[in-house]
Amino acid sequence: AVVAVIAAGAGGFLTWQKFSAEQQRKAQIESGIATAEKQLRAGTENHWQHAVRAADRVLQLAENQPRALGIAAEASYAAILDQGVSIDQMRRGGAIYTDKIETALVTGPHVEKALALKSIDQGRPGPAIKRLEKVLAGAPNDPDALLYLGWGHSAAGDSKSAVESFQKALDAASSQAPERTAPALYGLAQAQLAAGDRAAARTSFKALSELDEEHLGALLGLAETAEVSQPSER
Repeated sequence: AVVAVIAAGAGGFLTWQKFSAEQQRKAQIESGIATAEKQLRAGTENHWQHAVRAADRVLQLAENQPRALGIAAEASYAAILDQGVSIDQMRRGGAIYTDKIETALVTGPHVEKALALKSIDQGRPGPAIKRLEKVLAGAPNDPDALLYLGWGHSAAGDSKSAVESFQKALDAASSQAPERTAPALYGLAQAQLAAGDRAAARTSFKALSELDEEHLGALLGLAETAEVSQPSER
């Protein structure tokens, strides 16, 4: 009887250990996702790459975690479209994550945004715009989805719609995610310039340069939109 009691007690302890370990794993996953999302919007140098790494750490704990897969893929393709650095490496990584997404049949806002960005990178803005509009139907003020929609319209050559999307992204960023202000302003300025509104583009480039005085795109934009009477800015 004593042996039975001891065995039962040991079994209960092991069950508690397993439960405790699983709770700890779930907490690590949620913490890791929060870190990845924070890096996704950080706006600092290499923040897209940091988001990928943070999501990767979550995937080591749960290989098909939907939000982690979505963030990893989203950040990979966003790095290409936003920064244009390490393109081959980020594209290979993005393809691996989206293959896992399709195999595991996972869904969610980050997944939809990731697949939309992949379509833009592949030169297929049409499907991307539809996916992003689907995301925005459920979250109309999502600053990331609005920014990406602007990228989609720009890729499609629809400057008017791009200006509208980037302006909405800028408005949403101002109240929700100030770190998204710079890419929204840059996209807005480029779209305004493509639409032929040089004055508006110059105003946006100037606002961007005031926000980040070392932003190369802003400096080049100011030079491109400078009046002939302002040679010192060329």
